[in-house]
Amino acid sequence: MASKAQGAEKDEFDVKGLNQDPEKIKMLMKRDPKFIERLITQLDKNMHKMMLQKKAKLDEIAQAEKEIETINSQIKSHITPNLERLEGSIKSKRELRDQVKQQCDAEFAKVKDLEAEARALIQKSRHTAGKLYRATATQRMEEARGFSSSTPTTTLLKGGAATATLGATGAAGRSTMSTTAAAKPST
Repeated sequence: MASKAQGAEKDEFDVKGLNQDPEKIKMLMKRDPKFIERLITQLDKNMHKMMLQKKAKLDEIAQAEKEIETINSQIKSHITPNLERLEGSIKSKRELRDQVKQQCDAEFAKVKDLEAEARALIQKSRHTAGKLYRATATQRMEEARGFSSSTPTTTLLKGGAATATLGATGAAGRSTMSTTAAAKPST
């Protein structure tokens, strides 16, 4: 077996190295008459190996092309129709979302308007309640004291119309002394 391995090693030459050195080829041809025959056999073996590798690569390429074709047909038959349907669905949902957004914006605007209107009504009712409270308090005070508090104090001090209209008894029906008489200095 060792002789076969050595023989195989002798059969194989460095073809590239021999190509660069033509003198070595001439020398080997003179020494060994079967050198060219072995060289051609080795070249045939190398060519056969290369052809097998080329065939294997071409087979791989053919299989890859078949896979690509299968994938493309699946894309055309399954994915493309679904993609078109999904794109249509997305478009319709975007339109619905835009409509809902517009409706929400309109409703929020209405709520803000109602809020502003409610604030205005609350402010108006507070203002009206304050006026009513003041008017009621003024009336009660006039009834209790017997004179109008809206009459200026200077008029009351001068003995104006308020004391003349009320008389000796106050508006509440009590006997009261005139505040103008008590406040008036005697001369």
